[in-house]
Amino acid sequence: NDYKLKIGFRQVVGTTACGYLYQYRMDTARQLLAKQQMNVKEVARTIGYASQSRFATAFRKQFGMNPKAYLLSKKSE
Repeated sequence: NDYKLKIGFRQVVGTTACGYLYQYRMDTARQLLAKQQMNVKEVARTIGYASQSRFATAFRKQFGMNPKAYLLSKKSE
């Protein structure tokens, strides 16, 4: 049953399936940017965003900074 699956997932993981997927994608994006092997556009496409601007908005919402700024901060370290 779909309802029981959603409730069980939330109890075990602590968030919804969509919330978990969103968090996973953003964490993957942060890791890819930290490796400095891809630019922002490539990372956005890799994690499933067709629009670079929507990816940037989601990344900024999650981490409080633009993906480009994050990438540049990692280069200066």
